[in-house]
Amino acid sequence: MGIIVSYQVISDENAITEIERNINIGIDIENILQQYCHSIKSFNSFVTWDPLYFLLFKISGNEIFIKLREGKRNEETNEYIQILQTDEIKNIYNELQKISIEILSNALNDEFFKSEISQQEGYNMESIYDIECMIIEFQELKNAVNTAFCTHSKIVQILMP
Repeated sequence: MGIIVSYQVISDENAITEIERNINIGIDIENILQQYCHSIKSFNSFVTWDPLYFLLFKISGNEIFIKLREGKRNEETNEYIQILQTDEIKNIYNELQKISIEILSNALNDEFFKSEISQQEGYNMESIYDIECMIIEFQELKNAVNTAFCTHSKIVQILMP
């Protein structure tokens, strides 16, 4: 069990407006993204459900990482989509600067964290708890946020179960 997460860093405000206008009406967001591909940089990864966001919340104490677990469901495509604004990106950027791979690895190897992450939301995720996958996802998240922060762009996060 897992999902694909895609972070689309978008510098064109028209693309963001188009996505916001169509996010709830069943239009395939991928078509909009293709129309504006010249102003988009994509970061994609496979994740084992969403324990990374919960772990980042536990490490940092910042609820912005809980927001990454949310999204509006597109009934047509079964994707969960949300737009991260520049102030949210700045908040995430500042938090991610404090979290190194070493800190993340130590937390991932901590049995208490592992147990807490595996049991959150009522799921028993020990069978899909994958440290390597979460480190890769962390790096992709960090790359996307760094790019968006440095280019004053927004991020469209798409979770594809």
